[in-house]
Formats: sequence, C-alpha cells, structure tokens
Amino acid sequence: MNKDKYQISRKANYVGLKIILNELLFFQRDIHLTSLTKESLAFQMRATLNVFTPLHNLKDAINKIKVGGDSDLIIKARKLRRDLEFISHIRNKWASHIDHVILERAVQWHPHIFQDSTKENDQYLTYECYRAVIESGINSYICKDGIQKVFETEIDLLYPPNAKQFYGFLAELIATSIEWVYEALEIVKSEIVFHSREQVIEYAAIAANTSFNLKDESPIEFDALETESKIKDSIEIIKNMGADPKVIEFIEKNMLLK
Repeated sequence: MNKDKYQISRKANYVGLKIILNELLFFQRDIHLTSLTKESLAFQMRATLNVFTPLHNLKDAINKIKVGGDSDLIIKARKLRRDLEFISHIRNKWASHIDHVILERAVQWHPHIFQDSTKENDQYLTYECYRAVIESGINSYICKDGIQKVFETEIDLLYPPNAKQFYGFLAELIATSIEWVYEALEIVKSEIVFHSREQVIEYAAIAANTSFNLKDESPIEFDALETESKIKDSIEIIKNMGADPKVIEFIEKNMLLK
C-alpha cells in the first residue's frame, strides 16, 4: 500500500508525539514562572488545567503507538498508563467539555467565590473558579468507598501539604512522561526514511492529493508521467504570461523529473 510506502502512519505518530512533548515542556517552564500574586496564581491554575489535555493525549499515544524499546521504557509505559487514568478523569470533567455536575460540586465546595466582599475582585474570582474546578476534578476520582484513589484525602490546593502532594505527583508524572516521549520519538524517528531533495516533486504531488474529508480515505498516489505533464503545462502558462527566462530555466532545472 502507498500509505505504508510513504510511512504515513509512522510519520503521524512522530508528529503527535512531538506536539505532546512540546506541550509538556511548556508546562514545565510555565509552572516555575509563577509567584504568589493573584495574577500568577490564576496563571498557574490555567496552566495546570491546560496540561491535562496533552497528558490525556499521551495516554492514548501509549495505548495506540507501537514503540517497543528496552525493559525500562516498557516499565515506564505501564506506570504512566496507571497514573494517566487519573489525569484523564480530570480532563474529561472539564478540559474536553463542560460537565455541569462538576461545576455544581465546585460551587458547593467553594462557597466563598460568591461572598459579597469579593464580588468585584475579578483576579481573585478567576483564581478561585479555576481552583474550585481543578480540586473538584481531583476529589471526584474516588473508590467505591468514596476515598480519593491517588491521595486518599480530599485536596485543597491552598493547604500547603495538599498542594505539595498534588504538584509533586504532577511534576513527577510530567517528568516521566517527557522521558518516555523523548525515547519513543527517537525510536519512531529512527524508523522513518526522510526523503531527499530529488523526491520533493513526488511528495508535492502526493500532498496535492490530500483529502480533508476525514470520513473517507485520502488518496496517496504518485504518477510520474502525469506529474511531469502538469509541470510542463504550468511552465507553458507562465511563459505565456511573460515570466523571466531565468525563472523558467530555474523551474525546468529543478522541477522537471529527471
């Protein structure tokens, strides 16, 4: 199949992992830029909420992308699958769609959001709304007996021991995730054949056939004679438009198939 010939699926794995890695690295950087001002605390909450999506995507990647690797990489993947289930729970309660039930529990958990004395303090309200939703997502990950599965206690991110518990867990999870993605990317990259400059026309022709109707297969075909004919027709058109002969010469030299 042409899809296999051009390594479309493996290259797609590479692109997905590359984006996940970049998102996680940004979170690692951003989370350390905060101070104790209300603006930076709100930024921290927003960064925390945003990182749940790439972590959820990583869970999908680990389950779907065949990487292999040594025993250490396999052990990391197993642990990540377990820990990322918790993150996916939080992400599904807010980051992927609005869960009205979790919002109602957040309001019940944080009644001070609607205290009269702070109703005009927008920075405070923004921070507390983020915190209420994140904590409610964390605290709703429970066993049948109602105990929080990961921390075995309800989390209040303004209570320093709880904040240390959660952000310590998250920091370790992200560090392990980054290690796994780096190693997985190297494995995937080593399997990809990067095309030469001489193949640019071939890949341009394939790109031109891309279908963005995601319900159907996208045609991945290359016909050298048809492509050459189209290039020659295009050259004739721009000649008739009075293009600079040097431009024509450059196109003929670099775009016509040898």
